Amino acid sequence: MRYACPSCGRWVRPFVEVIAVSCTRCGAYARREEEDQDPLFARGEAPGEEAAEEEG
Repeated sequence: MRYACPSCGRWVRPFVEVIAVSCTRCGAYARREEEDQDPLFARGEAPGEEAAEEEG
């Protein structure tokens, strides 16, 4: 699962499956989406995601 922040576009991957999380960048509500719906996400190229800013 991935969580897309509607405010800044950052993708969030929580350690446990939840319905929603706060964005680690801006704190906005992030909605749940299926990873397989976006092939860019699987390659780590989703918009708003910086490789150097890996958290966890």
